[in-house]
Amino acid sequence: MDIVTLENQAITEFLSIVNRQQSVLARIEDQITTQPIKPIENKYRRQGQKAKDKKANRGSSNNSLEIQSRSEDLREARLHEKIVEYPFLLHTPELYAGELLLNSIIDELALPNKRRADFAFISGQNQVIKISLVEIKRASDKVFKDNAQKTEFSNKAKKWISQVEEWRDSFASEDRKKSLLLSLKPLFKNYPVPLLTLADNVARETQIEIDYILIAGNEKIDTPKRQHLVDSLYLENDILLMPYPEMIEHVKRHPRPKHMISIWATGVHVKTSSPSLPHFGDLNEDPLGVKMAGLGMNHFDTSRRRTCFHPETLREIFYRSAGACEIPGCGVRIVSSDGVQGHLTPIYNNFPERSTLPFEALLWREHTALLCGNHIAAFNEGEISTLGNCHFLKEKLQHKSPYRAHLDHELMEFMIALTNRVATKFLTIANCSETESTLFAKEITQWIKSISSMPVDIRQFYQEIVVHYFKNGKPTRGKHTESKLLNSLPYYYLTKARLLRKNPETLEIEPTMLDELKKTNNLSDIYRAFTYYNMLHRNGHSFHY
Repeated sequence: MDIVTLENQAITEFLSIVNRQQSVLARIEDQITTQPIKPIENKYRRQGQKAKDKKANRGSSNNSLEIQSRSEDLREARLHEKIVEYPFLLHTPELYAGELLLNSIIDELALPNKRRADFAFISGQNQVIKISLVEIKRASDKVFKDNAQKTEFSNKAKKWISQVEEWRDSFASEDRKKSLLLSLKPLFKNYPVPLLTLADNVARETQIEIDYILIAGNEKIDTPKRQHLVDSLYLENDILLMPYPEMIEHVKRHPRPKHMISIWATGVHVKTSSPSLPHFGDLNEDPLGVKMAGLGMNHFDTSRRRTCFHPETLREIFYRSAGACEIPGCGVRIVSSDGVQGHLTPIYNNFPERSTLPFEALLWREHTALLCGNHIAAFNEGEISTLGNCHFLKEKLQHKSPYRAHLDHELMEFMIALTNRVATKFLTIANCSETESTLFAKEITQWIKSISSMPVDIRQFYQEIVVHYFKNGKPTRGKHTESKLLNSLPYYYLTKARLLRKNPETLEIEPTMLDELKKTNNLSDIYRAFTYYNMLHRNGHSFHY
């Protein structure tokens, strides 16, 4: 049986579980609006009521309710088991440029707050790590309660939301977030950016974002009132709610093969391996971890939460723009069949002398617009627009918009285009087309993406090593012992990024990725090209990719 047929069969089986009817008792319970009952004041009447309640609880109806509850729990367990068996069934939204870490979903992740998430998945972009926690509930239960006056969440849905809110509140502490990241340490063994220190603490520059996803019910979000409820939950409570039919529609439109893993005390256990993917942990197609960590954007740009290139802020901008040019009346799609046709642009081009704001405020979300190619060229042309002054886009850029699956998909294409721009420029300098199917073009692209994502001090340290290597054919600092390598932060960073290696013959530390460069004739002067690249990035920040 081919993979497509197998996936279609899995979707059919999954939907057959989802679409089973809710029990009559559950439907009645969900439609009853509980009213506060006035307590019985007379103590003799209270005793009589207790006796009646006790007698009623001995009846067979209590057993039937228990059986029904057990049946519904089994139904939720069957959904869980089906996702473990076919991991592609679980939609993994709002990934970073690094996409799904190790192409894997984690089954039943234990949380530091003594709770357990049904599933979890991770995505990274340089030093920013997002951990998404997923709670699944029964498909047979109602999510919405509709009536003529208003639409609201059902009583059960409110309980589920409260449960996820408890998760969210428990991670208000940075220490809890760090504990969660440390519990996932086996997954970051080959991550090219040091998220942990040499002493196995969370590194100072590591940023941890946590998302919360609730999957429940078999109703569609097919009315404006329902959509408003779901949008408000996302914007105000940081919870993304997806009924099962909505999730499966996303999966059908953009299927993504995945592994299912679990984390044990002894390491990572692969529960389900996708036949469409390389074996779990195989690094042959991504030797420098560039794809894994979504590398290619400048370290400075992703290190400030409010600046436009931070992955979370970039998502807010893209949702706000609805994926189109933000100039009023334009509406040109930024991502289309022709590729990416736009870019982020600061609306202010002048920083006031006595401003109390940091210079990076020019790049904040509320000061950055997403524009099409035509409007970028003419934007603020010949005019001085000073930060803090009135601007015709200022009010529009304050707005925040909710999750939309198609925008999430377009944003991934936009982020990948951003991470490719620096490497494309370098290949142009090197007189090597990006489309050439040469080992050189592929490897130099990974090399440049990795370098551009380093902190400026690490990059300068690496530059010294490389320049000296080209001049002398050997490392600049002589021989280095293993202990010195492990205790030096720059060397630790560069070996983690797989940009330095220990020569097995001379035991000296030398740059990787340079053998292929020396073999090729594409660069007449690789030393000059590398130096020019560093000049382009000498200040450690490149807003215009």
